[in-house]
Amino acid sequence: VSQEAMAAAQADAEKAKVEQCKAAQDRYQRYIDSRRLFRETPDGKRVYLTDKELSEARARAKQAVDDYCG
Repeated sequence: VSQEAMAAAQADAEKAKVEQCKAAQDRYQRYIDSRRLFRETPDGKRVYLTDKELSEARARAKQAVDDYCG
């Protein structure tokens, strides 16, 4: 494997990490800004999250930011 190929692979990995970080930050901000979140059922109906589920979703989103951006 050439040095160029290794450098290109590393650059692609860094670019992906930056994109994942940005997506995680955007998702976390949306979750914080939203008073209510919902998930869709298979038949297309909205089921709103309880306060506990919303807190858990926010915590998971924060963890994703820490994982991807830390």
